[in-house]
Amino acid sequence: METSVVNQSKGLAVRAAVGIIGAALVTGCAAGGTGGSPAAQASPSAQAAAAPVPAPARVLSGVLATPLPVAAYELTPLQLAQEQYVNARLTQQCMRGYGIDYLPTLSGQLITRNVDITEEFDSRWYGVSDSAAVRSYGYHLPTWTEGMAAPTKLPPVGADVLTGTVTTYDHRAVPNGGCLAEVQTQLAQAGFGTSTQATGGSGPGTVVGDIQSNAFQSAQSDPRVLASFKKWSACMLSYGYHYSTPFTAAGDQRWSAAATANPLEIRTAERDVSCKLRVNLLNVEFAVVSDYQQAALARNASALAAAKVQLAGESSALSRLMSRYGPSTQRP
Repeated sequence: METSVVNQSKGLAVRAAVGIIGAALVTGCAAGGTGGSPAAQASPSAQAAAAPVPAPARVLSGVLATPLPVAAYELTPLQLAQEQYVNARLTQQCMRGYGIDYLPTLSGQLITRNVDITEEFDSRWYGVSDSAAVRSYGYHLPTWTEGMAAPTKLPPVGADVLTGTVTTYDHRAVPNGGCLAEVQTQLAQAGFGTSTQATGGSGPGTVVGDIQSNAFQSAQSDPRVLASFKKWSACMLSYGYHYSTPFTAAGDQRWSAAATANPLEIRTAERDVSCKLRVNLLNVEFAVVSDYQQAALARNASALAAAKVQLAGESSALSRLMSRYGPSTQRP
């Protein structure tokens, strides 16, 4: 159970940035899904790196207060949200070319909402950490992380144009793969690679993605983190809770069995966060994960230099795309 909870918490951030509008794009015609969790992607052999020299834990006001080292090689939450907006806008324009009204409520609000969702998920890297959020939602995700309302279901022919299951519509040729594939071609031609669109350059199989997932996995068995878990567990036991780690607390099947948080779940989550703060667990986790990331960044300096160049090019391409298709230049 503990491993599955770690996997779930680590996969949320990537799914947030990529999946919200991605799923909306095909709602009514096909089911959507995105990437996996960094923790789930790490292989035992990839984790067999020597532990770095311990560093003192920094004092953070929150999990998001300071970015992890690997963030320098990733698209930011804002950039990911902007890319999803551009993707949606281009798809909308393609569909309009066939007289099909698609994503009629698309607006710049999508960008703000996706950034908020990503940051909410990122705040759960080491379990719940937001005292205000747990008072309302316990271990459950806030309802607003479900994203914006899905578009009106398309008629069958509209879905066919979207996915390319027809070759012509209204006397016009439909590109191979439909509007979805056409938009990917447009983005690639603009200098924004498909792999970066999907994962911010840190997906499974990439250098950055492996560093991120392996550092998290290694940290969970690091003596410094294990010592924090022990202190946290003792703190929780003082309230009558028997959990070995924050992940076992979040993974309690009593919570997942209910659609919303009940008073017991909320009280447990509140004490979970309180104990994390009391024993400095969040800062220790951050410091240890940072240590492993820094060590891996040094070992992969050559590959990361190339990744940095690619990221700079894609950031520039995204800026050009936003200048042309961003909310300030388009009708809602």
